[in-house]
Amino acid sequence: MATERGGGWRVTAGFLGILLLAGGWFLLSWRVQHSAVTDALGEAAGVAFALLVVVSVVGAIMSGRRGDTPGDEPEATPRQNE
Repeated sequence: MATERGGGWRVTAGFLGILLLAGGWFLLSWRVQHSAVTDALGEAAGVAFALLVVVSVVGAIMSGRRGDTPGDEPEATPRQNE
């Protein structure tokens, strides 16, 4: 988890950035393009979801390059009872 490695501030900043971008998209859609509020909310939710997917994919790629995926751990050899 990110907080175990001292990256808790990155997670907080990332979610805050996504929230700000989605909020900006809502205001742009609602005020500038004169969309209905419900349509603007739906578009903002879609933008937030798409950004979270992008962040997830980038995080998976980065963790794979670092080699800290769970599948990379060596399997324990079973003990034999003598």
